[in-house]
This record gives sequence, structure tokens and C-alpha cells, in this order.
Amino acid sequence: MRASWTNRVVIFPTAARGEDVACESVSGGITIRLYATRYSFHTNLDEQINGAIAAVRQTSPDARDYAPTVAQSFPGLPTTRSADFLITGPRDHAQMYSHLSVAMISGWVYVLRYSAPAADPGAAHQGEVAAHALWQSTLGEIASGHL
Repeated sequence: MRASWTNRVVIFPTAARGEDVACESVSGGITIRLYATRYSFHTNLDEQINGAIAAVRQTSPDARDYAPTVAQSFPGLPTTRSADFLITGPRDHAQMYSHLSVAMISGWVYVLRYSAPAADPGAAHQGEVAAHALWQSTLGEIASGHL
């Protein structure tokens, strides 16, 4: 969370206390959300990415799959699943790039959602590069116990 951005922490009341949390940072049309959930039942990465994709499609019915232009490979870090979309912004109806990544680490499911304005293919590519760098950094922090 950057001090110059608008930030918030969310604790979801439907899970046991502290078992479902998120942080969000917003600035200049970019929104970054990191969710951490510890489920009381067995789950796997495929179920989690499918659930995250369904949530995007529910909140943004016009979501179109975006074919990644950057290879996502994080040697030495936990396995992940990802999905990318172009969506219409809810307020200004401008095109947005939206990225999802999911990992399971030490009994927790982590989901990153990164969204940024994408008026043209170059801006979508910049969003993709930023989202992948952020996810790699986040994975490293979580895996090393710093987050």
C-alpha cells in the first residue's frame, strides 16, 4: 500500500474472524486488490481461478478474454493460475485491462486483482507488465514470510 494512494483493508464477516481479508489501493484509475482467504474445506488452484473468473464475469458481464502478451513464469515461487480481461470501466465506461492471479501458500488462498485504464493495446500491455511484476513481487513476499 502506497501512502499517496487511497487504501483500505477489508475483513469479510462471512468467514471465521481473520480468515478472509483483503487490502485495496487505488490511484489514477489503477486498482489493486489482494485477497487472502483460509478455507475450512479442501480447494485447489483450478477451483479458485474459476471462482475468481466467475466473479469478474458477474461484476463485468462484458468482460472479454485478453490474450497475454507477456509470459508469466516465476521460477522458485509457488504455482499460480492467472486470467486476463478487457472490461468496461463501471464509472466512465472506458476500456480497462484486468488481471487475476491465484496462488495457494501455507493453507491460504491469495488472489490478486489488478485493473488499469487500457484505451489502446499499448496501455493494455503496460497494465499487463505492471500486473505481472506486482504478482511476482507479492508472491516472493508471501513465500518468504514477509507478508
